[in-house]
Amino acid sequence: MSDESNPFLQRLNQINDAKVKWAYSEWLLDFLRSEGSLKPKIPTDKELLVWAKTLH
Repeated sequence: MSDESNPFLQRLNQINDAKVKWAYSEWLLDFLRSEGSLKPKIPTDKELLVWAKTLH
């Protein structure tokens, strides 16, 4: 069974792609962000997918 025909693997691939984009975005923001006492929140998988969709 290929990834294209398995909805579970498709979802995992979407989540992993979103996590990679998020990690790069956070790295860049950390580079630009000033030091503060609050750490940025870690999004859920669902929030990551919504965020990744807004990029395109």
